[in-house]
Amino acid sequence: MSFIEGASLRLARTAGALAYLAFIALAFEPAQAQQTPTLSLVVALPEDAITDFALNQQTNKLYLTDVSGKVSVVDPAAKTISTISGLALPGGQARLAINPAQNKVYVVSSDGVAGITSGGQVAKTDRVKSSFVTALLVDPLTDQVFHLDASAKRLTQIDGFTMTPLATQSLADSPQAIVPDFRNHTYYAPVPLPSGLATPVIRITSETTPWNGPNSPASATLSATPIGTSRYPLFAASSFGAVNSVTRKAYFAIANSGARSLIAYDPTTEGVAFIDVPSPASIGINPVTNRVYAASGSRIAVVDGYSRSVAFVEIGQTLSENIWVDTVHDRVFATGVGFVAILDGATNSVVKVEARNGAGVLEPYQASIVGHPGTGELYLIERLNKALMRLSIPEPANPVVSSIEVAQSVQDLAQSVPLLAGKPTVVRVYVSPGSYGSLTGVLTVTPDNGPAFDISSAATMASTTDALSDRRQDLAKSLNFVIANPPEGRIRVSLKTLSAGWSPWGQSMCTGACSRTVSLQPPLEMRLTVVGVSYQYGSFARKAPRDLDYNLLQSWLKRAYPISTLTFSKLQHDRPADAATSPTPAALFDCKWAADRAAEYRTRDIGRGTDKRTRYYALAFADVSSAPKLPALDVNGSFFAGGCSGKIPTSPDPSVTAAGWTGASTTLIPSVAWDQDGSWGDWNAAHEIGHSLGRRHAGPVSFLNPAGEWAPCTAIDQTGRCTTPPYPCAVTDGADRHYPNPGSQLAADKGGFVGYDLGDTSLGLPMKALSGTQYHDVMSYCDYQWISAYTYMGLLDRLRAESALPPR
Repeated sequence: MSFIEGASLRLARTAGALAYLAFIALAFEPAQAQQTPTLSLVVALPEDAITDFALNQQTNKLYLTDVSGKVSVVDPAAKTISTISGLALPGGQARLAINPAQNKVYVVSSDGVAGITSGGQVAKTDRVKSSFVTALLVDPLTDQVFHLDASAKRLTQIDGFTMTPLATQSLADSPQAIVPDFRNHTYYAPVPLPSGLATPVIRITSETTPWNGPNSPASATLSATPIGTSRYPLFAASSFGAVNSVTRKAYFAIANSGARSLIAYDPTTEGVAFIDVPSPASIGINPVTNRVYAASGSRIAVVDGYSRSVAFVEIGQTLSENIWVDTVHDRVFATGVGFVAILDGATNSVVKVEARNGAGVLEPYQASIVGHPGTGELYLIERLNKALMRLSIPEPANPVVSSIEVAQSVQDLAQSVPLLAGKPTVVRVYVSPGSYGSLTGVLTVTPDNGPAFDISSAATMASTTDALSDRRQDLAKSLNFVIANPPEGRIRVSLKTLSAGWSPWGQSMCTGACSRTVSLQPPLEMRLTVVGVSYQYGSFARKAPRDLDYNLLQSWLKRAYPISTLTFSKLQHDRPADAATSPTPAALFDCKWAADRAAEYRTRDIGRGTDKRTRYYALAFADVSSAPKLPALDVNGSFFAGGCSGKIPTSPDPSVTAAGWTGASTTLIPSVAWDQDGSWGDWNAAHEIGHSLGRRHAGPVSFLNPAGEWAPCTAIDQTGRCTTPPYPCAVTDGADRHYPNPGSQLAADKGGFVGYDLGDTSLGLPMKALSGTQYHDVMSYCDYQWISAYTYMGLLDRLRAESALPPR
């Protein structure tokens, strides 16, 4: 969320010279003693009172608005501040929202809404007027902007691509905030009401059809539903909330007469529960550990998302309405009068950083926190002395653990991709750079509901001086532990021993600093029947998929897809021999013919009692080594055969069948030469099955030209890829313009997502880390394919929905 929760309503335009700040660290745990936090000045801010600020995670630049109507950009690396030219807003409570996926900034004031592209172009709409701007947010996947005007009791949805208002929803009450659940396209508006037992939260859903060309403009409908009933009379004027991005549960602190009630809402069951947390002032969530944190007087309330049990950590001083959770390092930051409190999520131990300056102590309502979810880097905006500061917790001098990552198919350091029980999992332990001998270790895995067990590292790790972003690209630069069958629920992974062989410092025992707690969702099953099609053409020998093709197809899906188990079966369809001697593309069966045959087998099997949630896929073998090559298998001279899906369903529909080809990985097919496992039918099947699960092509957003039209592809190489700059492997049809990364890559840069192929020993496939900038999404037309976080979570949602369908 980009708005400043509550604090922005109490901004003071207080002038004062920037003074020297001295910071004292208190109450350190012994294991943390080398990691003394420091707060350093980045840049002095404008004298005008700041109304909002936000961090662009892609560029690591901060944007600020002030009461004079200026929009400023801070580059922390260069320690510079500049003003965006050509954009002046009327004075008042301007708000910011940033779409890091598309590197766009949105600003709203009483004069309208403006969108700013990465190139500095400004597009405005004056069709959305504000009596008082309460909140602004943008969905990073759909690029839809939501503007909340509390005074007018109105929520407006704006298409960020065209800057066109699409829908408006009137609200019965005056909400003070909007809390997003982007994956569910759901938004919550907590409402403080004047009296009586009333509904404290409004749930708003958005049904959006995205812009798909000049002849297919975007459209949207909004609907609002009250949820829950407060057991207290409500009076106060501020409300806070947050959504757990993994469990989808929403939490709200609703003001009332003399106390506040922490409310938990489960959208699956539509159940509402009250949690006894006295006077919660703000909320933060760590979806990785399924813990909710609330500033509660002089304590931080730690709520277990499973049991809703509460533990209180005493800070000793009153906390203000600022809290931020660093999921990378499992830390919680909260501000108070003259200090920043840092809570270790693994141990619940607290470090306080005291701040004093020439004008007095740090004011709680004048210091607001913004952090980078991918790196854990944290900034503090201190408005009293107009300073932007960076809070740093440095790496220890000795080679000890600096970070832990828990991954299955794709992950970032923020642990934003959900984990599944029963799916092989790698725990990567990153050791701070230094010179030391080869490291080995033992990891202890402690489930909430089961006995602890130990795992030894899969291999040794050599010393390295690489930055963390570079170490993540190479499995040899971390200690890796594989959990073959992780249990459901929350588990804690702790480095028990770290051994450097004959190194002088010998063996190091780690404490809470070497632990990470994660939550695993219930296991998920996928049911698949593959219909292998054999065919014979003229005098050529009959062709059929090999055992290797079936084995690799199963293995790829289990390694990459968001599934814990794959229930697999295969059938064979023998096509009668074709005696033609002059092959033409029409002489062999086409893809649709094969998909139709798969549908026929599915209908037959369902009638015999097969689980209706089973999907069917037809597979044929393309032998490009035969002479003459068959024109039916020739795509743009590459002899790589594609595939198809019956349709791309917008709702769960296991009856949709798909078909595709397979063949040997060979230099005879340039477009698959990168694939060295002996068969390209594995990821090709994942692509076509992905279509049948509702996924569109992962084409770059930039394939749309500035005029909002599809850019023509004027050159196609032998692999069938568009080479019109700058679209090296763009698709020309059915592109998902919401795909967040450039060039269909898994990540925008090395600091983002990394793919993880945990390998398959039965097939001789090693475990590998797949660079997010080298590998591309499986729904693209690029080489070096794996699954992106975007596709992974989209498939996870669809497969969960299909698993809930009746089996018969």
